[in-house]
Amino acid sequence: MDQRRKQVNMFEPAVFLIRIEGRLGESWSEYFGAQSMSVEVDEAGLYSTTLISEPVDQAALVGMINRLNGMGLPVVSVECLSAPEENRPSIEGKA
Repeated sequence: MDQRRKQVNMFEPAVFLIRIEGRLGESWSEYFGAQSMSVEVDEAGLYSTTLISEPVDQAALVGMINRLNGMGLPVVSVECLSAPEENRPSIEGKA
């Protein structure tokens, strides 16, 4: 089974897992355009919320992170779960 990571670029949509510190109610899922959302609590009683995005480009991802920041919710991690199937040509060197 080929487990190589696909190349991510600025313009093609990808699915991201965003983990934040704190607890969001399920109603926030639509606001953030999340495919799914889950809330977990650790042994110390601290909550974390995991959002899995719809396929979004980098600009939309930054928008999601900015909305979380504006709500005062610390982002713990962002992980790319899937990337485009095709690798696009590099835009390096273009004016």
